[in-house]
Amino acid sequence: MTSFAQARYLAVAFLTVLAGAVVTAQGPQPLTLADALARAGEHAPVVEAAERALADAQRELELATVDPATTRLAHAAAARSVAAAEADLVVATATTNHEVVLAYAEVLEAQAARSLASKRLEILTVTLEATRARFGAGAVTAAEVSNAESDLASQERALWEAESRLAFAEDALAALVGGQSASLAPITTDDLLADTELAALETGVVESSARVAAARRALETAEARLAAADNALSARMEIEAARQGVANAIDALAVAEATALREVQRARSAVTSADNRYNGARAAAASAASSLAAQEARLEAGTISALAFAQSELALQAAVADEASALHDLAAAQYALRVAGVR
Repeated sequence: MTSFAQARYLAVAFLTVLAGAVVTAQGPQPLTLADALARAGEHAPVVEAAERALADAQRELELATVDPATTRLAHAAAARSVAAAEADLVVATATTNHEVVLAYAEVLEAQAARSLASKRLEILTVTLEATRARFGAGAVTAAEVSNAESDLASQERALWEAESRLAFAEDALAALVGGQSASLAPITTDDLLADTELAALETGVVESSARVAAARRALETAEARLAAADNALSARMEIEAARQGVANAIDALAVAEATALREVQRARSAVTSADNRYNGARAAAASAASSLAAQEARLEAGTISALAFAQSELALQAAVADEASALHDLAAAQYALRVAGVR
């Protein structure tokens, strides 16, 4: 195996560690992002509440349909309530999916932070031992030993904070998916939304937006009220109020459409920015792998210390973790775009 291949192997191995320990044939399979999204659809409180609201609205519509005393206006209102509940369920599902992506990514990044903190602690421990040895030989001052001790103590606190962050992240994900998982699979490019879906979210926002649909239903209601009021049985002020209600609903629909378009455009820009960051992080990780390969050659030649090589290994781990974080941000931005497209 070449030095460069070894460096890439280390990078891949590090990602595997971040996702959890190697799973044996007898052990539980790691939870994937797709699994987490599916579980959230079954366990997330906001989705369950939206499903109950939809079931209630459907029952009301069924009752209105079979009740001979139901007027056409009342039946139409019940139908609009079902449509509103359906839209709310779509929004709740999309919002929950976005939250799951964020929570899932947070666990992976907390695992990475803990791994990096542990590695830094190992390096600083060796550094302190070496500094004390040099101090014993008269090569460094007591102040340098004190600084090394302070660095080590600080890193011990950083490791504790990383472990606390991981515990909180795991609890947050468990609340969304209905339980703890032994390990998580890494997020990969296969977890990203298809370009065709992203394009459809942009072009079809006016048709898919719950906000726009609600404004249209409000306009339909206002028009139905005007139709019912615009006759000899209604007072002039009542008719004028109904006409004003239609005018207001038309204005509100235009505002809703403009708002939906603006939010989708903003979310699409965030996806583009996240994609650019991911490409930059990938390049940085590849550069770090190359640097580690060069450092390995120097280590074998005896021109650098084992501690210096460990620092290079740490730099590669940090670069790989940053690449993973950038991919997480890209996935989250895409799911945020999906929320903007249906909200």
